[in-house]
Amino acid sequence: MYKNKQAYRLQMLRKRKGLTTRKLGEKLGVSNGIISRWCTGSAYPSRKHVIKICEFFKVEAAWFIYGIDDRPVENDLSFVYSFLDGGNKDRVLEIAKALLNSQVNKNNKKDYTLAANQ
Repeated sequence: MYKNKQAYRLQMLRKRKGLTTRKLGEKLGVSNGIISRWCTGSAYPSRKHVIKICEFFKVEAAWFIYGIDDRPVENDLSFVYSFLDGGNKDRVLEIAKALLNSQVNKNNKKDYTLAANQ
């Protein structure tokens, strides 16, 4: 898991747009090495670059830097799920339903997976 949440958010935004570090670097006017360091957390973007990043990805600076506002952060399943392709989304849904059924069966309650499919 990322210790540097800003690095994680940049990495996720970059991947969501389908950009390589080289392409993002071109868009922001920096080298792909700089982008790579920002995405791994070994370096931080300057204020000028944070502004460029936020403008490019259309996100609030408070969210990008601190994770503050109503946007989800890395531990939000819906945020992570939004980056998956269709096949992987289906797999996650199947696993989640199986986990829920296992939990429910331990408590001798209604089978939620079957109820959700009806």
